[in-house]
Amino acid sequence: MNITSNWLNLAVADLSVSEGFYQALGFTIKHNEAMQAKMLGIETADGKIIMLIEQQQFKKAASLDNIPKIDGALISLSVATEAEVDDLLTLVNQANGTVLQRGTKLEGYYGGLFSDPDGHRFNVIAMS
Repeated sequence: MNITSNWLNLAVADLSVSEGFYQALGFTIKHNEAMQAKMLGIETADGKIIMLIEQQQFKKAASLDNIPKIDGALISLSVATEAEVDDLLTLVNQANGTVLQRGTKLEGYYGGLFSDPDGHRFNVIAMS
C-alpha cells in the first residue's frame, strides 16, 4: 500500500473568522461549493492544504460528542528569511491572532510561535 496524500483537519468555531485570519496571513483560500458553510481549505505556496472544518461538521466527521482541547499539537510553517518570520508574526497580531513568542533563535533556527483565533498553535521558522 502507498499512502498517496495527507492533510490536517482543524475544528474552528467560526468559519468566516478563520477564513479572514488565514487570508490575512497570506494563505490561499480553497472553497468547495458543496461544503461552503461547513469547511474550507487553506493552502501554502507548496500546495499543502489544511482543512478548516466548522465544529458541528467536525464532530460528525470525527464521530465525537464534543471536541477535546488538544495541547499536544504544533503546526509548523516555514518561510525563507528571518524578516518574513517577523512579518508573519506582525500579520498574526493584526489579524487578531495571538503571538506567543516573537522571533528568536532556538536550536539554530530563527522562529516564532502564535495561535489562531481557535487556539491552534503554530510555529514559524526561517529555513535559510
